[in-house]
Parts: sequence; C-alpha cells; structure tokens
Amino acid sequence: MNRRTFIQHCLQGGLLAGSGLGLASSLAMNTNSTRRFLFVFCDGAWDTSMVFAPEMLRNYYVHTDQEDLESSFGGLSFVDNPNRPEVRRFFEQWGSECLILNGLDFETVAHDRAKRILMTGSPIGTDDWGAIIGANAPSLYTAPHLLVSGPTFTTEYSNAILRVGANGELERLLDGNDPISVPINTDHEALVSAYLQERASTSSFSHPQNQQFQSDFLRAQMQLQGLKSQLGSLDLLSEGGDFGYDCTETFMSQAELALDFFSNDLSRCAIIQDEGYCNMRWDSHGDYFEQNWHFDLLFLGLQQLMEALQTRTNIHGIPLIEETTVVVCSEMSRHPSLNEMGGKHHWPVGSAMIIGGVQGGRTIGGYDSQVLGQKVDLDSGDSTDRGTLLKPSHLGATLLAMADLDPLDFGKTNPIMGVF
Repeated sequence: MNRRTFIQHCLQGGLLAGSGLGLASSLAMNTNSTRRFLFVFCDGAWDTSMVFAPEMLRNYYVHTDQEDLESSFGGLSFVDNPNRPEVRRFFEQWGSECLILNGLDFETVAHDRAKRILMTGSPIGTDDWGAIIGANAPSLYTAPHLLVSGPTFTTEYSNAILRVGANGELERLLDGNDPISVPINTDHEALVSAYLQERASTSSFSHPQNQQFQSDFLRAQMQLQGLKSQLGSLDLLSEGGDFGYDCTETFMSQAELALDFFSNDLSRCAIIQDEGYCNMRWDSHGDYFEQNWHFDLLFLGLQQLMEALQTRTNIHGIPLIEETTVVVCSEMSRHPSLNEMGGKHHWPVGSAMIIGGVQGGRTIGGYDSQVLGQKVDLDSGDSTDRGTLLKPSHLGATLLAMADLDPLDFGKTNPIMGVF
C-alpha cells in the first residue's frame, strides 16, 4: 500500500482523527517529482456555461445558445455547439485525459483581485503556484518558472521567476544590447560584480542574512551562465514580434518557447496568456457571441499544444506529454444572464481544466440552481452537502501535491485527493 492509499484509507476509516495523531503524513501525492506544469491563462474571464458546465443548459437563470447541447467523449461531458467545432474536436481526442473543476469560488468580481486569488489562493501578497513549485524543485533549474506572458505573483520566491518579454527583451538583456539596461560605467559595474562575487564565495559569513545572500547570488550566477550557454538553441523572439498573434493564430508561438525550455530541462513551470480571438480578451461585456470565437481558437491551440507535447522530448528522450500537466484557467466567469449590451458581466464562480497527471474523463464539482458552487468531498471528489466549497486554493494545493510538495508546508489548504 503506497502513502496516498494509506492516507485515504485512514481518512475514510477515521483512524487518524480518532488516534489523536492528526494528519502528520505529507499530502504530496506524486512520487514523480520532475513533473512540469504549463499554465494557459485566458485573460478577461471566460463563460463557464459555454463549455464546462452542461448542467447549466437546464438552468432557467442561465442564458445559453439555442444550438447548445450536451455531448460526452471519454467519459467527460461538455457543452457542444456548431459554432465551436474545435471544442468538440479536442474532446473527441483528449477528453479522457481532461479533468474539469467546476464551481471554484473566487469571492470577487474584480479582475486583478481574482487573478491573484486564482494564482496564489489568497487576495494578499504570497507566491503563486508556479513560483513555489519551481523554487522548491529537487534540482536547480536555470529558469524555474518561465513567465512568457500572463499573471505572476511572488514574494519569497522572486528569484524563481524568469520574464521573457514579448519582444525579445531577455535576449537583449543577456547580450547587453538593450539600450535601457546597458550600464553607463562598465568599469564601475565590473567592480561591483567582482565585489559581490568575492563576498558570495566567502564562507565566513555566519549571519542568516549573509547565508541567504550567498545562496541567492550563487544560484543567480549559475542560472545566468546556464541561460547564456543555451541562448543559441532558444528562440527568444528577438525579431521583435508579438508572438505572431492575429485573428487566426493561437497561443502556440508562446507555447513553443515554453516547450523549448522544458525540452532543454531549463524550466519546471511556465505560464502563457491567451488573449482570445483577435487579441480581444475574454472580457465580453458587450457581445455574448464573442465567447464562441475565443473558445474555438483556444481549443484549437490546446489541440496543437497536445500534439506538440506528444512529439517533443526532454533531454533524456522522454516525451514531454508523459511529464507535463497543462492547467487551463481564467479569472472568474460570466454572469448567468445577458446584460443591457447583449453581453455578460462578471460572475465570482468559475471553472478550470487540468490535462495530464490526473484521473481524466471526469468533472469534479458543479453548479447549483443559483449558479453557485456545489460542495465536494475532497477525498473522493464527489459532490455532497457535507463537503467543502471548492476555491482556487484547492486547485493550487492539488498542483503542489502533484509536484510532490506538501501544500500544508506552504500555508495552503488541503488538495483535492479525488483527482488521482
């Protein structure tokens, strides 16, 4: 019996609670500690009722398209519509690998606050899931959490974030050709660098702050050298493009860069942002139909992404699809009813989708008659009145557990053990 099975058995049997021992065992669940995470963030708040929650088709309060219908592939039910053919095509092939989380309560309808809650589980300063996972990896990554585009939040693990920039800024920073970053006095810069290098290499500093400085500086030096050595094999968008976005192109030009870093074992996590059709963002207050275009292009991109993960390998020759989890998410959802402009305003309860590393072909959570989240038993994933309302913190805790990290060690809540 493995650790996770033992913990579940004890929880179901009440052994831990009754013994007074508490849940002392780690909540990390996946012994594959090299698992990578790619976040696909849909900026602006998507409409959950259009794809992820077919139960809304039977809800009087929810405005849906008359052509919407419920379909199922690989055990996964979704909302089908001829205006979104790529959604159907994707689930036909990948539905058995997808896990949908419905009824995530963001507790806000403000974009910035919701983004922070989505990525960190908290409305106040703390580190996001990618920074935590990247910074606490069992081995040193040159760029633990690669920020291609999208939201990121960090306090303790800021040195785990590498920002690429949409126009090749990283490459210009590395080779010194960025006019904003070129030092005015190179001799002074060299003296400062030499001093820091000498200080960091001296082991006589016993104060914790000096030890932290030494560790952080040496780590940064190793990361910098790793980036410079790999620069020739990476396409860092130095041509000045904007990831190639137009009205027909998906987010894959961003994703290819993230996969380059994954393939070369430079990053454990990465985040890319989907701006929707024609870069219009998903914030469709004025036209409900826009969401059809956004979803169709998103799922076309997801199809391309999964095919790329199938064909690309890491430095050991293992296909990336075997070690990569894709997290597709957005801040909040859209209001159940149309507004005066024919669109939908914000709604504080939404959905997310996890592809890879979980029990696919399944939906956990749901929406009640008031389009609020249903309670879930975290151990089984089943909906129950005695369960817990799902929040983004549960999503994040689950990702930490998949990375072989105990979320309780980072002040987070319990993961959804039922996803495994």
